[in-house]
Amino acid sequence: EAMAEAMMGEDVDVGNVELDSDEDEDYREEETVTVGGVQYQVGKKRKKEEEGEGTQIKMGETVTAGEYRWTRVEGMLEDCRKEPHFETVFKSNLFNEDATEVDIFKALMPLSRTALLNIVRDNADEDGDKRVWLPWHIDATLALIFGGAQFKEGTDLWSTKRVGMLPAPDFGRQLSQDRFQRVLRYWARGLPEERQKIRDNPWAQVDPWVKGFNAAREREIKPGSCITPDESMFEWKGKSGFGGLPHLAYIKRKPEPLGTEGKTACEGTFGICIHFEIQKGKLRMARKKWVGRFGATTGCTVRICDALNLSELVQVSPLARCVFADSWFASVKTVLALRETLGLHFTGPIKTASANYPIEKMRHTLAKMKRGDHIVLKCDDLENVWAVGWHDHHYKCYVTTHGVTLPGKPAPKRRQDAQG
Repeated sequence: EAMAEAMMGEDVDVGNVELDSDEDEDYREEETVTVGGVQYQVGKKRKKEEEGEGTQIKMGETVTAGEYRWTRVEGMLEDCRKEPHFETVFKSNLFNEDATEVDIFKALMPLSRTALLNIVRDNADEDGDKRVWLPWHIDATLALIFGGAQFKEGTDLWSTKRVGMLPAPDFGRQLSQDRFQRVLRYWARGLPEERQKIRDNPWAQVDPWVKGFNAAREREIKPGSCITPDESMFEWKGKSGFGGLPHLAYIKRKPEPLGTEGKTACEGTFGICIHFEIQKGKLRMARKKWVGRFGATTGCTVRICDALNLSELVQVSPLARCVFADSWFASVKTVLALRETLGLHFTGPIKTASANYPIEKMRHTLAKMKRGDHIVLKCDDLENVWAVGWHDHHYKCYVTTHGVTLPGKPAPKRRQDAQG
């Protein structure tokens, strides 16, 4: 069935589940989860057989994990990354004494005001809507969207009746409710020529917004030395399949587990999201760049960084950017892939994707240590690849290609004693 869907080019997945990682996973029976009256089959993870349990790693001892040997050392005493860290900057002079928040907002909009107005006008003509649509209608709609976010859900924003000491919202002073709803409806539908592609590409109405978002960030922002890939979830609000969401992802650990998942990248200075990629289902994502070479998880990490034009392999003076990601992205495979293809450093916690990483032996060693202690292992077969374990409330294990483990400034934290 999967082959037939791939050959036909249709991959509308209903009830598929996006997993934490595609590495080191094993599945047995499935459980049924009901969300919004719809049943979804969720694969249960089978616990891996723990190897090396009961064995502590002594100082100078070498252990083997998969293809690689790891030796415990005193620590990372010198940073192999010599380049200075640098902050994110804006390519154009956005931030100046005359700039306003509105100017910056417009510069980072996915689509220009002219493009948004053309979408409204084209859809109005198609519907036989004889109203005159002007640029200020677009500005008013955007202002009402942000203004409405200050009120509780369900508030009648066009009410003219005062409630207690609060004045009436009376949004009609700026734009009528009918015009506001029409603009949102026309934007959701996109241009008529985009809707003609929907049979071949169910995401045709959404793709221009995502491409515009990424293009605006690339045009205006030069990322600093710290990049963080992550995940985002957009809650499912209604319809699925043709005419609705082409693909629904169910991720149980998320606050809103059912909806559209996106992989994102943020820069580390201002925390601005600088890239967004919709996860369109396993079949479509399997055709994406780098997946055939590195697999789904590592391929996604490399693809996001590659889309940001972060490659430093051909630069005379590399900037040595560092990627900091959570456990979904982190693995030894990801470390090597980013170094090989883009020349980037990487740091991230290892949980499920522990192939070629001595996680069980590290955890057992940490169990015999005091809270706040750490251990460091250096990979003998790879240049500047380190495993760092830290004893906190949980045993946290990281893979990294840079940094030091010398004492730093203590973090101010409140802790409770046995008496609370």
